[in-house]
Parts: sequence; C-alpha cells; structure tokens
Amino acid sequence: MNQATTGGKRRVVLISDPILFSEGLQILLNNMEDVELMGPWEPAPGTLQHIAEEEPDIVMLVEGEPRSKASNMIITAILESYPSLPLVHLTLLENRLQVYAPYASPARK
Repeated sequence: MNQATTGGKRRVVLISDPILFSEGLQILLNNMEDVELMGPWEPAPGTLQHIAEEEPDIVMLVEGEPRSKASNMIITAILESYPSLPLVHLTLLENRLQVYAPYASPARK
C-alpha cells in the first residue's frame, strides 16, 4: 500500500468499460478528501503495466453490461499479478458488487 507517499490518501484506480458508466462514481471519488483517483481507464492491454506504475491501494472495475469474458480475463490477470491488491467489481446492469481481497485465516491450535 502506498498511503505514506500520498499524504494519507487512498490511491484508487478506476477501470471502466465503457467509461460513460463510471462518470457518477468518478465524481464521487474525486470529491472525497482521502482518495486520489487514477482514471478512469479503459480495460486495455497496458492496464496491468499502468497498475504497476501507479501502485494503487485498490482497483475498481466498472462494467455497464453483464460480466463478460474480457472482464473475467482482466480480473484474473489483476488477481494473479497483484494478489495482495483489493479489487472491487461493479456490474451496473446486474446491480452487482463483488470484492476480491486478500484474507488470512488465523491458524487454530
């Protein structure tokens, strides 16, 4: 996590397909004092490289249509490349929210 370098702000990457669907979310996030928004970016081949360069605290993927094969591929790529990076997936037409986050279960004695 990179909060120390951004004055305590959470660095949020917003990926949206199409970008039009994320406008409201973009306005909300930009108005939050403790959030530094990067994006929205369209899902593209260079997205993983942008994530590596920006070192966000969280990634949000917003889709206007039901979950597609392309979104499955980008979700899988992000989770494989950055397993400790929380990922929020919003599907607007299905009114669905999924959160992928690292979780460690304490060992039992």
